[in-house]
Amino acid sequence: MKKINISLLIIAVFIATACNNKSQTHKHLEQIDSLLLGNNLVDTAVVMLRNVELKTQEDTAYYNILMSAAEYGQEWKIKNLDAINYSIDFYSKKADKLKLANAYYYKALYFIGLQKYDENAAVLLKKAEQLAENTGNVRLLNRIYSALTIVNGTKGEYSEALKYSDKECATAKRLRDNYCLAYAFMARSTTYKAIHYNDSSEYYIMQCKSLADNIEGEDKAFFYNYLGECFMQDNPAAAKKYFNDALKYLKLSDTYANLAKIYYAENQYETAEGYCDSALIDARIAVRNETLALMAEKSYEYNNISKYKQATDELVKNLKLEIQSNEQNRILELQRKYDFEKQRAEYKRKQWLLYSAIGLLVGLCALVLILYKLRLQKIRNRELELENANSLLYSEITDLSNKIATCKSHIENLQLLTNSDNTTGTYSSNNEKINQLNTRLNILNNKQLGYYEKGAKIFQLIELNLPITKYNNDWADCVYYFNTKYPEQTIFEEYTGLTISDKIFIIIAVFLKKNDEDIERILAISPVTVRSRRSKIKKKKEG
Repeated sequence: MKKINISLLIIAVFIATACNNKSQTHKHLEQIDSLLLGNNLVDTAVVMLRNVELKTQEDTAYYNILMSAAEYGQEWKIKNLDAINYSIDFYSKKADKLKLANAYYYKALYFIGLQKYDENAAVLLKKAEQLAENTGNVRLLNRIYSALTIVNGTKGEYSEALKYSDKECATAKRLRDNYCLAYAFMARSTTYKAIHYNDSSEYYIMQCKSLADNIEGEDKAFFYNYLGECFMQDNPAAAKKYFNDALKYLKLSDTYANLAKIYYAENQYETAEGYCDSALIDARIAVRNETLALMAEKSYEYNNISKYKQATDELVKNLKLEIQSNEQNRILELQRKYDFEKQRAEYKRKQWLLYSAIGLLVGLCALVLILYKLRLQKIRNRELELENANSLLYSEITDLSNKIATCKSHIENLQLLTNSDNTTGTYSSNNEKINQLNTRLNILNNKQLGYYEKGAKIFQLIELNLPITKYNNDWADCVYYFNTKYPEQTIFEEYTGLTISDKIFIIIAVFLKKNDEDIERILAISPVTVRSRRSKIKKKKEG
């Protein structure tokens, strides 16, 4: 039975190792996840992602989510829809709701980045919402609610936008994150403004400003820039103040671009150009192209041909670089796609090997179990044989002895009848029969002696506290020896349904009075098994 337990343990360890072993790459991706999704350190995360070597399908699926998050953090748009679809396909087959929710969320942001605020984005966000609610990840829920607020507000579903804005505010408060809460207030203000609830809109603008004033460091610049954008159409003077306040904390290309738009609208061409030049220094691709297009348009209006040519040339150059970059990404994606298929084939091969190994181990366990049962049956057959051996041998020996006595009696009678003609033949016949009976009797006596000697040897080992497990097929002989040597003993009569193994235990523990430590050594069993055997035999006594 120990062999079966060991085999089952091997299977358990093998499966646990196969299922739980995370690659070093996966652990590295988890660190990037902490930087990117936890601490919003986008630039650091991007550098680390560029140096990741993908080894498994799970690595790739996780990498795609993180790269999508990094792309959105840098450019506010996601470039590779195939990659995020791969992650959705992978995690749909796994029990990882959190990563699947992230995959749906970033796929929705892909469409939002293309300004497609349609039902496709809404459905994806709803799927992400349902999964994220089951995980209890408040930060992801906050981001999903924020996106649903924007999508519903853009599509004119203002009641839904306000509903999700409430949820966005509630999760931001649970996170104790003033940045998220200020952003939620800003979105809420925009929604109220769209339905002409100007008082409510101004209230949340002030709430947003109050939080922005108390936010520390460079984050303050982002909110002043957001606040400036809220006032650009209706109150350019207030917008300029917020933009200038933002620049005190961080030189944002978006803020320079926004100021350029205001000054162009006010026909302050040179001032606007100066802000455009500042915006181009370190702008995102989208902001850079938008700024160059604005410069080209205004330069043409003001008949500044050299500036117009410079702006259009730069814009064309940037567009070519963007196309080239997209082509490189496409080629890289094709290579990765090939690697994905290779990984999938390798994964299936390893999976097949795993299942084969498990099947083999299960087969071995089944074989061990069958052999164990056959061995038990063999021992039981031996028990039955030896349980009947004494009575059979005794009956046969008695019968032979009676026959021999009868033959001898005939011989004695023949000696009295010496004058009979048939005496010689009859005498010879009886002698021959006696010899045959004696031969058979000797065989049976030797067989009985063999049982006795084997049993005596095992009994002696028990008396010396030596192991007897390797003689377990002959334990019945030991019981026979015991019954023969100690015929007056009645220790077995108090029990019912005893096996040979039970009788050996009783001989050791009851007749020889061995302690638990000696029993462990003699039978090669654990202390727990000794207690279990005592309990089992006690029940047979009570029965």
